[in-house]
Amino acid sequence: MGPGGRIFYYSLKEKIKFDYILLSEFIFLVLVGIIAQFSANYPNAIGIFYKHLLWIAVSLPFFFFAILISMKSVFNYSLIVYVFSIILLISVFFFGSSIHRWIYIGGFQFQPSEFGKIGLIILISRFFSDMKFRKMGSKEVLAPIVVSLLPIALVLLEPDFGTSILYIIIALGLLWATPISGLHFLIFISPILGMFASFHIISWVIFFLLLLLALYFSRIKFKDSLIIVFINFFVGAFTPLIWNFLQPYQKARVFAFLNPYRDPTGVGWHIIQSKITIGSGGFIGKGFLHGSLKSLGFIPMKNTDFIFSVIAEEFGFVGSLLLIIGYILFLYRILYISNRARGKFLRYLGYGIFFYFFSQFTINIGMAMGILPVVGIPLPFLTYGGSSLLVSFIFVGLLFNINISNYEYI
Repeated sequence: MGPGGRIFYYSLKEKIKFDYILLSEFIFLVLVGIIAQFSANYPNAIGIFYKHLLWIAVSLPFFFFAILISMKSVFNYSLIVYVFSIILLISVFFFGSSIHRWIYIGGFQFQPSEFGKIGLIILISRFFSDMKFRKMGSKEVLAPIVVSLLPIALVLLEPDFGTSILYIIIALGLLWATPISGLHFLIFISPILGMFASFHIISWVIFFLLLLLALYFSRIKFKDSLIIVFINFFVGAFTPLIWNFLQPYQKARVFAFLNPYRDPTGVGWHIIQSKITIGSGGFIGKGFLHGSLKSLGFIPMKNTDFIFSVIAEEFGFVGSLLLIIGYILFLYRILYISNRARGKFLRYLGYGIFFYFFSQFTINIGMAMGILPVVGIPLPFLTYGGSSLLVSFIFVGLLFNINISNYEYI
């Protein structure tokens, strides 16, 4: 090993050695993902399993880079990262596939909306770390709203309703982690509340009256209040049109969630078969590679949306519980690292990463169990999808970096 290699090795060792707990939880989830992908794709689609391994190999250099990069550089270049992610989101409309979600590079699919989450989390973390929440001016009120709504709107236009939900959860989660007052929190989330109120004229009028009262008592400057009212009016007027822009399969998923037995052989098939598969695993499961419903093709999208159903059938209640416990411990460790960070930016960045993993873990398993609608959200480290896997590796690398930099006031 040359001098450069030794410097890299010892620098990396110094970064990782402080949190072997996070490292062990990370390795556990990656290994479970490898086992799950082999089972889901064996024997007819084994090529997808090899692609999953290849994506792990591709993700590792980015993982190490995220560990070693200076957190001051992440802070300083946060706006550039965000702007680049917005450019990627716009590019799918010109260079992407027919449904504007992926860009094809060689034999691989590249999903810009996954990388948009990095830009969103980093920039909002920087905004919140600079804010003085007792003095709510234009920057404090409008900047996070605009920064959040822009990528959400672009993702909705792709259309990708599920990913847009993740963006909203991440933004609201970061906002919830701030010391903001309850009244200002309601003003921040008013565009989202207005989306739901805008489907009926009476609820729309009541919402606007309440918004005006909240703005009056919040003592926000008049010109800033006008901008907030305009944003809410624009979002409210646009929202009822979103339903008409949804693809037929997206509308069908909503109806299937409300009543999957309304069309048990059509759009309700996914949810019904997933629930049957999970239940068929019993207490200890049918054994590795012995999942009959999986092998006979009853599990739809078994290597992506419903990978949890494969685990449940072959490893039963025990295996499913161990996996869920593994995720809970992983999430708890993220919160532990975030709370220890002394710098505001590091702390908010950690919270953003927490909500990134928490939202995907909760929604994906909820989809498989039929308690949430099917919106195409991956299960981190288990679902096949190179873009999602790469971003997850980057975020874990940043967690190691936050942990080693927790005494820095960034």
